[in-house]
Amino acid sequence: MENMYIKADRDYMTTILDKVADGKYLIPEFQRDFIWDKRQMIDLFDSIVKGFPIGSIILWSPQEDNFDSFDVIGGVKIKKSSLPHYYILDGRQRLTTLISVLSEKGENKDFIYVDLKDFSILGRGKNNPILLRLSDAFDSYAIVDYIERIKNLGLDESEVKEYAEKAKRLNRILISYQIGYIVVNGGGIDDAVEIFSRLNSQGTSISPDFMIQALTFNSKTHFKFGDAIKDIQEELDPYNFSSLKRDVILKCVGNYTQKAFIDARTEDIILLDNLPDVMNEVKRSVVCAVKFLYEECRVVDVKLLPYTYQLIMLALFFKENKTVGYRGDELRKWFYYTSYTNYFTNTSLARIRYDIYEFERFSSGLNEEPINYGEVQIERAWNTPVSLGAVNTCCFVLSQLSLRKISRNMSLIPYAIPKTGNKRLFNTIWCVNKSQLKLLKSLFLGNKECSDEELQPFALDNEMLNLYQKGKIDDFATKRMVKLVVIEKQFIKEVLKTKQIIPYRIDMVDLQAK
Repeated sequence: MENMYIKADRDYMTTILDKVADGKYLIPEFQRDFIWDKRQMIDLFDSIVKGFPIGSIILWSPQEDNFDSFDVIGGVKIKKSSLPHYYILDGRQRLTTLISVLSEKGENKDFIYVDLKDFSILGRGKNNPILLRLSDAFDSYAIVDYIERIKNLGLDESEVKEYAEKAKRLNRILISYQIGYIVVNGGGIDDAVEIFSRLNSQGTSISPDFMIQALTFNSKTHFKFGDAIKDIQEELDPYNFSSLKRDVILKCVGNYTQKAFIDARTEDIILLDNLPDVMNEVKRSVVCAVKFLYEECRVVDVKLLPYTYQLIMLALFFKENKTVGYRGDELRKWFYYTSYTNYFTNTSLARIRYDIYEFERFSSGLNEEPINYGEVQIERAWNTPVSLGAVNTCCFVLSQLSLRKISRNMSLIPYAIPKTGNKRLFNTIWCVNKSQLKLLKSLFLGNKECSDEELQPFALDNEMLNLYQKGKIDDFATKRMVKLVVIEKQFIKEVLKTKQIIPYRIDMVDLQAK
């Protein structure tokens, strides 16, 4: 970084936006996607109108490299310029928002309005002629048209004058608003990424997947690491795993380095040969892992996954194996064992490193078991609120879903039994489709009858429903809890392949959970 020069300055927002439109400030293709929602866009303009700073943008002029850049920003086509230009390293979200709203051809120019009574920013307003479109407030000629328009609304002369003065004032605010910027001259992309990390105006470090994208972007193939991760997320949508966090997928990429995934660093991934091919393999292994979780372990939603480490290690298995083969039962046992023992909560990193090594040996066929199994003990407090953020709750739900037939297009829908209080472990039934939810509502309203065999997947029987309909809620709850205990104990014995009686302590205090 010896040949780099950095300086800070300020300029009018109008000037900066003109330079973006004229192709003097470019957004490189390796940049992260535009991801701001409407609320964030409104908040940005609220800060500008109130005179608050919106943070500095970072501009970079590289020493040698030239990068492809976006030719359309916020719906506005960017001019081709032969003049020296700068790349926008930090500020894409803000500048794209400004251009898309304030420019005449911006894709969001009809979206944001200002209520001139209090200068509040609104994401609506087409049906209210008093509201001023923000793109018009930015244009002095459009302000004149706005004033002429409100004169014909039948307002008092004093009101027209008030709105006219406020519209002119808002125009002055926008035209005179200044944005800070930091100019970085020289250096390569790796230097620029480090600068971004240190100078990011939001005070947050650059995300690892964006750093990898920046350092591995290929202008010939246009391979973008961030797009590869997004592609994996989209592939997981049929299994309700599309919201799997990007950093989890990044750890799955770590499986392809020479290190355990918990030790793999950004630089290890950057050094991988032929990263596009690696990402295709990562996608295959992750999809196989999620499919196994969905079909064999009843994890029908990413919210039901007890530990992300389990998915990453299953992806490690499928890195070495195209199919689960004869080891499916053992993998299923491993999954439930690590879940019920809170294994990844109570284990040190040193132990996990060793377990990853042993799991790799199992994946390669060198070990018969993926882990050294021990005793499983369950402590269940039935009156606790339902929270899928808790491993114990996930385990309990999975034991119930073991009674359901697996199929595509399943989704996790909780049904809280009426009259038994808020959602608690004992009074929540988990559905996997809307038909089951509709059936349960009819059952508890007394509008539907089913056989005990049909009720079994919901841990119900007709004796329980009769107690419920007679208003004997405590008796209903106690009987259902006993059934749930039997189901879960039997389930654990089955998946862990043990005939031993497993210690099981239950807190049945305050059954109604009012």
